[in-house]
Amino acid sequence: MEVTASNFDEAYQLFKSIIDQAAFVAIDGEFTGISADDRGGLDVYEPIAQRYEKMSKTIKNFLLMQCGLCAFVPNEDKKSFTAYPFSFYVFPQSDNASAHKSTFLCQISSIKFLSQHKFDFNKVFSDGITYLNPIDEAERRQKITEKMKVAWEKEDEKYTTAKDNKFPYQLSFKINDSDEPFVKETIQLIDNWLSDDSKKDIQFPPSSGFYRKIIYELLYARCTDKNMLPETIRDDSGIYIVAKKLNDKEKEKMIEEKFKTRLSELDASVGFCKIINLLCGANIPVIGHNMLLDLLYVTNQFVSPLQSDYQKFKEIVHSTFPKLYDTKLMTTTEPLKQYFIDSSLAAVEKRSQEEPFKDVPIEISKDIGCNDFNSIFHDAGYDAFICGSVFARILYYYDSLTTNGKEYCDLQCEILQPFNNKIKMHKLMDIPYLNFGGDDVCPSRDHVFVMQFKQLWSVSKIHDYFSAFGGARLVSIDEASYYIVLSEEKQSLNVLQTQVGEFQDYSLQSYESYTRRHEKASSTNKRPRDSIIDSPKESMAVKKRRSENLKIFNESSEW
Repeated sequence: MEVTASNFDEAYQLFKSIIDQAAFVAIDGEFTGISADDRGGLDVYEPIAQRYEKMSKTIKNFLLMQCGLCAFVPNEDKKSFTAYPFSFYVFPQSDNASAHKSTFLCQISSIKFLSQHKFDFNKVFSDGITYLNPIDEAERRQKITEKMKVAWEKEDEKYTTAKDNKFPYQLSFKINDSDEPFVKETIQLIDNWLSDDSKKDIQFPPSSGFYRKIIYELLYARCTDKNMLPETIRDDSGIYIVAKKLNDKEKEKMIEEKFKTRLSELDASVGFCKIINLLCGANIPVIGHNMLLDLLYVTNQFVSPLQSDYQKFKEIVHSTFPKLYDTKLMTTTEPLKQYFIDSSLAAVEKRSQEEPFKDVPIEISKDIGCNDFNSIFHDAGYDAFICGSVFARILYYYDSLTTNGKEYCDLQCEILQPFNNKIKMHKLMDIPYLNFGGDDVCPSRDHVFVMQFKQLWSVSKIHDYFSAFGGARLVSIDEASYYIVLSEEKQSLNVLQTQVGEFQDYSLQSYESYTRRHEKASSTNKRPRDSIIDSPKESMAVKKRRSENLKIFNESSEW
């Protein structure tokens, strides 16, 4: 179901009616970009918190434009599902500009990619669903409430201020001669209205902001008995002022209704965040494929602006989505890894329809309708549907290993638990996943060194240099620096004690020293110095705190 602002209320009611029946919901997103610098590569040995910091800074520049959600409701036979796929087009509206940034970036490659896959940008920009995350909503609600409390006093102040204005016509500023005809005409309109008891309202013609200011000041200056309340109206004819004659009781009631309207408008501006709130409240598993970016964007736009602190980010995500499963991680890890040579979503979807996986009957709900569903990859709703379908087949496969196919696998089953709240981590050599449910994998990197050159060596010369220590793998950091990954970890102490230091055409330092100096330089907003010397007595306490989960996840070198 394609959802825009025009049919959002209908989609919201449908999603609300089925979310508590769903076994799980799959999610996917389409973005205006994923990298602020196409030239920049990722550091495959950087600390995970540093990686998060880079990604969060980048994501704040872009927008999620389409969010796909697909709820999977098990049928009575427990062996089939009814799917409810939604493609929500989302875009911040101008009246939410104070809460959302008014500009965003577009990455050329991302826009071109979406265009090639028939993405409808007009639906985003002309009819996108607005949104207001809980933090912005609470701030606005508080401001409206505070304004309502002092509204009556503010009205009295306006009459007093108008009475004390010193400029001609009781204005608070001097006008040009060219504006005098407008002022005189307005005064005449106001006086005629005040003297005619049969006229309760007066509507002024649409005008500029400057002229509207004049109208407001003249109204408060001429209405000495304080029996009037003006308001600004915006409609297709323009922006204009309407004033009404009211007694104190009527004014109080109108002010109250005005603020009720503002609160109602605030509720409407929450928009797509209502869907996320329903999903959060359902407390059911959320499934994605390589879903870290999806979580980053969804969190930043619809939950809370991304925190600079990595642990706080994990806490926010876990409290919002306490049950996460990533089919990318699952299909690149045993026991499923052997069946998936290619772990892209399209390839995984195709392979999961072959042996040893079972065909799981999944019918798209008649409430959605096939005619309102884009069956093409890179439509977020369709990708969410495919991801959820893959997950359902995985559940059946696990079922065949545990319960002899009597019913689909319990989401609490033992085989599934190692993947709970673990999200595929992209391009980190020895950290296969990010763990939202606990501590991250903390591998030892004592066998990793950093070699920086003043006069560049050939790759073969570097390999020859470390051949005496059992050989090494080289990973480029930049054009003058390499990670040196020793093939024999037992040689780490030997290299540290005999080779680390600064020499004529290069320097060699331990990974620990490199990251420590890099973090210090970053915290003081300075670049790391080229001259780096490690003490041979540097601590070699090998980090034995390898997570037990790392043994479970015998990760491949595929990124």
